[in-house]
Amino acid sequence: MKLPIHINDENWDGEGLDHCTVTITPRLAKRIKLFANTLKKLKAVYLEEWGSPDEFYTTDDASEDFRLDCHMLRVSDGDFCWRGFFKNLNISWETELVPMKVVDEILKVARTPRNRLPLLMGTLESEDAQQLLEQRLRGEKSKRGDQKRGKR
Repeated sequence: MKLPIHINDENWDGEGLDHCTVTITPRLAKRIKLFANTLKKLKAVYLEEWGSPDEFYTTDDASEDFRLDCHMLRVSDGDFCWRGFFKNLNISWETELVPMKVVDEILKVARTPRNRLPLLMGTLESEDAQQLLEQRLRGEKSKRGDQKRGKR
């Protein structure tokens, strides 16, 4: 998933980080959902955990060395994002908010028995859920889990 990055400084010249990529795996989706459910029980606003997007890209996709620090995954009950700071600067960055619906779709694909996966085709909006569906239909990475479910 490609997420635009916003720099939280009015004096920033616009050069630098443009976007990042993140793969939301079923494992990460479960963790995000756990955080969201915990927030509701605690009546908290958000929860943060150390974590970083997969890769960062500059405005021209050149490989400039931006030293980043304090990468955090921030989860609220309705969405989530990643945020952090530029090392040795008092400037923060944040990704675009991702709706919790993305996590719900990924978990739906991960929990659906393989023989019922074709029913989900054309109904998924998130790129990561669509990729997971295609992998599972090809039998990649999920064969073991499907075999276990079939034995029960």
